[in-house]
Formats: sequence, C-alpha cells, structure tokens
Amino acid sequence: MYSPRFTNKEKYIAISIAENHEVLIEPSDERYADILSGTYGEIEEFIEFEFGINQIKYQYIDNLNLEAQSFMDSSLPKYPDFEKLTFETQKSEARGWVLDNTAQTPNVDILALNRGIDREVLLEKISVKATKFEQLSMAIAGQRQKFEDLINNATTVEELDAINISFTVWQ
Repeated sequence: MYSPRFTNKEKYIAISIAENHEVLIEPSDERYADILSGTYGEIEEFIEFEFGINQIKYQYIDNLNLEAQSFMDSSLPKYPDFEKLTFETQKSEARGWVLDNTAQTPNVDILALNRGIDREVLLEKISVKATKFEQLSMAIAGQRQKFEDLINNATTVEELDAINISFTVWQ
C-alpha cells in the first residue's frame, strides 16, 4: 500500500508533467537540487512549496479512496460494462419477484431464456448476489468512512502515519 510520508516542515517541488498532472519531488530525491539549480533538463516551470497537515490529509484520503476501490474491484467478478448496466434492472425485478412470485420479470425472462436456465433459479441467484454485493459495499464503505474520520481527526503527521488502512470482510 502506498503511504505518503511527508512532514509539514519539508519543502517539495511540484512539476507539471502533463495536463492536470503533477509530480511531487521530495528534498531527498536526487533530482531536487538539480531542479532548483536549473540543471535537470527541460523543466521550464516548477513550484516550491511546503506541505501543511491539510495537504497531507488530502494525500491520505486520496490513497484511502484508491485502496477502498481496489479492494472492491479485487473482491468482485469481472463483468463487461454493458452487462453492469443491467444489474439494477435485474435486482429490481428479482426483488419484486421475491415479494410477489407472480410479478412480471420481462428482462430477467430474456436473460434466463438466453442463458438456458430456469427463470426462478436465475431470479433467486440475482437476489442472493445483489444482497451479498450490498452487504460487501456497506462493510467497505463503513470501514473507509472510519479511516477518513481518523485521518480528518489527526493533528500531526505521526498520527497519520499510525493509521493502518486495511480492509477486511467478515463472513
């Protein structure tokens, strides 16, 4: 896991390397002195600045959000985007059918027909998968929010460094 280790007393250099994308150079980086002296090559513009605690928190929160999304992505099967767009319809029809097994399920019927399985078997599978996904999403969202609260409440870099971001799922 990427964990930024900045202190609020160090100066950094931001180098623009592409539109809306900057690279931060730490003083310990061998390029730092060359950039300041103008001998690093074709860098025409750079900004030297100090990182305060709030900027450091933003880095931690960005990292936290990436970690949470990465955990979710690695926990779920891969589906093509077009198929993902059908999930809400599938879930809605399956949940309606669970409440009233005479409810119409025209889209799931097409899916079952083309998949070659019984419509009721598929409706049950969809309902179970939707519930599992919702529970997983809520568990990870809750953990992510807890870590964000810890980050926001930290007052020093040492407190930020002590936060161990790790997502888990209990069965």
